[in-house]
Amino acid sequence: MAKTFEHKYKQVFEKIKTIHINNLIKSKNKKIYWFGLSSTEMIYYISNLIVDIEIKKNKKTINLLKKDFEKKTDNIYFKRNFLRKVSFILKNFFYSIGTLYKKKIYVLGNIDSEINEYIKENSLGAIKIDPWLNINIKKINNIKKIDKFENYLSNYIDDLSKEFKLNKINKKKIYYKIKKKFYFFYNSYSRMILSYKDKSFNLITTKHVFIWNRIFIGALNYLGKFNTITVNHGFAAITNMKPSLIDDGGFIGKYQLLTSKHYLKNYKDIFKELKFSKKLRPIYLKKNPVFSLKEKKFEPIKNKTSIKKKEKILILGYPKTIRPDINSPYQSISLSSKLEINLINCLKKKYEVYYNSHPDRRKETKKIFKDMPNILYERYEDIYKNFDITFFTYHRCTAFGFALLKSVPCMMIYNKESEMTNLTKNYLKKRVSFVNTVTTDKPSIIFNENKIFSLAEKSKKLSRYDICKSL
Repeated sequence: MAKTFEHKYKQVFEKIKTIHINNLIKSKNKKIYWFGLSSTEMIYYISNLIVDIEIKKNKKTINLLKKDFEKKTDNIYFKRNFLRKVSFILKNFFYSIGTLYKKKIYVLGNIDSEINEYIKENSLGAIKIDPWLNINIKKINNIKKIDKFENYLSNYIDDLSKEFKLNKINKKKIYYKIKKKFYFFYNSYSRMILSYKDKSFNLITTKHVFIWNRIFIGALNYLGKFNTITVNHGFAAITNMKPSLIDDGGFIGKYQLLTSKHYLKNYKDIFKELKFSKKLRPIYLKKNPVFSLKEKKFEPIKNKTSIKKKEKILILGYPKTIRPDINSPYQSISLSSKLEINLINCLKKKYEVYYNSHPDRRKETKKIFKDMPNILYERYEDIYKNFDITFFTYHRCTAFGFALLKSVPCMMIYNKESEMTNLTKNYLKKRVSFVNTVTTDKPSIIFNENKIFSLAEKSKKLSRYDICKSL
């Protein structure tokens, strides 16, 4: 039985994900299939609308969630005024001079270290691309019937109505909103198909592929004349994060550039779980740039003025975001914050304890920890050497992958409700000291205070293990 708003949200989300897969991604119509894979972020939007009907409490949170999605998909992300178009074209012209006499590849988004390495290894010339330059936002914002998509959308909404037992008023309430959003993205998707139907090129894109770029990749894949490559984040391979259907590029790219061969099993498992017919086509870098960060021994910076000073431990805080964590629903802002405060109070009996907030969540953290000392807001990569041990409260963060490479003694929260698979836990336990937690019926997250100090010492021994041996 659901205990918190986050648990209830996850239940709604999973049902809508199934409806989205069944109505769009499992379609035998190629155009609908690729649009279904492109528009997975709509699952969040529809979940927000349904929980607004299903859950009578938490209205403030639900309204914030709806505003958050509206903000993320606002026209400002898609509009390209004249000056922006000219600026992009001029920059790309000068950038492309260096690509003469080289085989070209188009880059969607930033050129990060993995993409840069792929370009170098294959002696390619990179050209940036912006698919929204030639899209007229005013035209595609209009709602009108579009070929067979009208039938697919009607079936989608009918399934929502049946699954959540929506009455006529509630069905009407969400029908127009869902239709308007879907049609905006489907119109954009169709416009891109028309714009690129006579072209052919190779494309590579960054690791997190959000909806405004996914629909472009989906359009190219539908046309079938393009080689689209999506990149797996190097730190994701090190921490063995479970790929996310919503924004992981592996689900939308024709080819998957994986930064380690062992990470392929994660994709195979989730494709099997979702019963995807799409084939995986992995390609690999000869040299992963992320692994160049590796250090065999961790040596923290010691304060020479005080010999008897306590060892320092840094707790890396859970991001204080309003969006429920679908992967780990037990980690609500309230529960995770109480857990972190309890950890601080327990650990300070032996250690000098500091708390490192997520850099993007300074405002939220200040509200929750307003009376507590030693709260930091710096990037972990800039301060990690000032501490003897780092305690991670969640698994899906790049700072964790960085710490593993730098041989930092690492502790980590584990809860059976976490998305961490047995494969991942078995892989990490050679290197990380896990602190088991239990979610009670109150609800609250508790841990064994008597064991935590021995687990902290254990993290120092485990830090000697070379995690890259398993990659």
